[in-house]
Amino acid sequence: MNDPTFHIRLPVFDVRLSISRFSGRGLCSWVALLAVVFNVSGPAQAAAEANGSSDQSEIRDGRLFDTGIELTEPAESAPEALERMVDFVGEWDFDFEVHRPGQEVLRSKGKSKVTFMNRGHGLMERTRNGDFDGEGHPMATIEFIAVNAQGVWTVSEGNSWTEAISLSSGGFEGEKLVVYDAMRPGGGPTLLMLRRTYARSAKADGGGPVASFTVDTEMSADVGKTWSLLVRRTYQRREPSEGFFPVREDVGLPDPERASEAAQFDFLLGEFEATHWLKQPQQELRWKSTGTAVHALDGHAILEFDWHNNDPSLPDAATTILRIYNRSMRQWESLFMPNRGNTPLRFGGVQEGDRIVLHPFGAQTGRNALSQWIFFDAKEDSYRWKGLRSADRSAPAQPYWTIDFVRKSVTP
Repeated sequence: MNDPTFHIRLPVFDVRLSISRFSGRGLCSWVALLAVVFNVSGPAQAAAEANGSSDQSEIRDGRLFDTGIELTEPAESAPEALERMVDFVGEWDFDFEVHRPGQEVLRSKGKSKVTFMNRGHGLMERTRNGDFDGEGHPMATIEFIAVNAQGVWTVSEGNSWTEAISLSSGGFEGEKLVVYDAMRPGGGPTLLMLRRTYARSAKADGGGPVASFTVDTEMSADVGKTWSLLVRRTYQRREPSEGFFPVREDVGLPDPERASEAAQFDFLLGEFEATHWLKQPQQELRWKSTGTAVHALDGHAILEFDWHNNDPSLPDAATTILRIYNRSMRQWESLFMPNRGNTPLRFGGVQEGDRIVLHPFGAQTGRNALSQWIFFDAKEDSYRWKGLRSADRSAPAQPYWTIDFVRKSVTP
């Protein structure tokens, strides 16, 4: 049976949220709106305007430890190409349009704040929309925008509504940043390609910073021969204001409706001293770093930030990790973004007894190899982590990297 409203003839799902909360999770979080595009009816409701809070009754996001968010220009050692997206830094209002075949465009409003991240080596966008689907559902996102030494741009996103993480890649086409992703909804044969385009719209009067942006998300069901618009976000720069996108001074609060499994990583919360051991072919390295973790995405996710100044080749080393429990896929999804290489990794896994075992998604298919990252021995004031790998998955994997975390203090 096929849904007659689906022009691309996707299988019927018995509830409206099926794509966004089933196939969309773990495949491509920024196509959460596929369900809205094809199935939602009714007028949009106005989103809350106050301080980008998206009508949340309390602030849940914890303190941001990354000093990069206060910078006004990239770090000296950041990739030169990052300058091409510096115009995006700032505070924004955006109009949010969902384009649905044969139906009226669904319109709402949101807020966005774009800062530098990873001590100035990339960009982070945080958005909130109080009613993205016209049914009163809020949606928050965190996006990491980065470019590596090979000139490959990536846009990685965590989404509170889909509880999923996506990763798109591409580059500049003329003056526009264009990144691509693909998915097979519901695990079926239909291949959907997705394209997101960042386009500057106008300069401010007097030659100041860019005053507006347009970000389009398009879909192709014929391997890129034709494209149809799914979502358009039209940004208008706003004057910086105190308290826009506020965060707490402590580790934050969880969303009260999160899955019970989402508490499994709460032992990460706080500020820790991390002692590393790394085995390389010709040497073993040891160093210390500061590791932190707070609630993020309006309490739906955990945002980690780790930094140190021990690497002479990169004295401002930093890593940002976003973790969210995807209840439909019944697994953790993680996004790892280091400023050494500026290349993200999407991975995940599940709790196994008293350990949480994570692994690359799809990376080991067809390979006689094994990679795992394991959290274990979690206590009130400490926990441990180890990375394992083996060239032969029939043999026990051996540790190549270990980290011992000891709580430094109770974050105020």
